[in-house]
Amino acid sequence: MVVAPYERECRLCGEVFEAEDGDVQTCPDCLDEQRERGL
Repeated sequence: MVVAPYERECRLCGEVFEAEDGDVQTCPDCLDEQRERGL
């Protein structure tokens, strides 16, 4: 199954990344950092 990704700009670091969900606003790297910090 092919999912057409959305191109999004991360609101934290400004990096452009491909998101499978149009609502995602944060790149995977920043999401991981937030999880580690417990935010």
